[in-house]
Amino acid sequence: MQLTKHPALLASDLRYWVSHGLSLEELSAAAGSPLSDICHDSQRADAALIYRLYCYTSNRLRDPCMGLRIGHQTLLSDIAPLLSLVHHSEDGWQMLHHARQFWPLLSEADRLDLQVHGDTCRVQVLPVSETQQHPQQTEAMINGILRLGGVLLGIDRAPDAHIRLRRATPSHPHLWRELSGVPVHFGCDVDEICFSRHILDQHNPASETASLEQALAQARRELGNLRQRFFSDDITALIRDQLPRGSMEGVSAQQQIAELMHISVRGLQRRLQAQNTTFRQLVDQVRAHRARQLISEGLLSFEAIAQQLGYTETGTLFKAFRRWTGMTPGEYRASHPWSP
Repeated sequence: MQLTKHPALLASDLRYWVSHGLSLEELSAAAGSPLSDICHDSQRADAALIYRLYCYTSNRLRDPCMGLRIGHQTLLSDIAPLLSLVHHSEDGWQMLHHARQFWPLLSEADRLDLQVHGDTCRVQVLPVSETQQHPQQTEAMINGILRLGGVLLGIDRAPDAHIRLRRATPSHPHLWRELSGVPVHFGCDVDEICFSRHILDQHNPASETASLEQALAQARRELGNLRQRFFSDDITALIRDQLPRGSMEGVSAQQQIAELMHISVRGLQRRLQAQNTTFRQLVDQVRAHRARQLISEGLLSFEAIAQQLGYTETGTLFKAFRRWTGMTPGEYRASHPWSP
């Protein structure tokens, strides 16, 4: 599944890397594509390309804090597709609501989420695919949001503000505190910024209803155009990636896939209906294809394969596989040996 990011994010990354001695030619070679074309044409950047750049620059610069440093230099212009929405929102709650709703315009490789627990707000950056979002990219997003939240609302100056990161505790944790300006906790289950919910109650002096409505109309058009890229192949890839994590049955599974695609469950159902299929049929097709592949390879036990397909019992795999092929998994493996 191809995910994209707004070129303003790539421009922010390049601004940092070039300032630290890496040439555009070197970075283009690492990306496998001429970066000048993307920047000049203002076309959306492939998230996989940016992931390759982060892998390369992480090894090249040998700086575990690179992501936070990139986030620290974030400018309002770096969130170009969301800028008018945020600028004209009534208060902090509306700013985050609009940023969350239209986040795919900025990045399809991750999701912005807002959780409220008691008096604490948690703004989370959740990667859609770990293979297209480098951990330092997420940390750049986290620190960038903190920086812009500081400019707009003073989040970074709140006494209880802090960052929680999934990365293990580094050898010099004080560097993360210095770069972010707030306490940083490591080894957490999610990457997020935490602060008092009351900060979001602040009125935005730049709010303007007519300008906000105009910005919302433009954002809806752009998001609609962006969603047209999603076809069954993209949904299939998401289902395949999610199968090992649990059952792909029922409304909760559809909700999970719809959230990853930044659309509603009803929108997902309409798209599948237009392709003369259903979510259940597509899951069954993905399982059948993946089962043939894994059984033919012969690298995993049948129990492990059942788990990879989201089944809790091996017997369920055997029953489904006979329905798909008319054979048992053992018979299929014997008659279809894998060859590289």
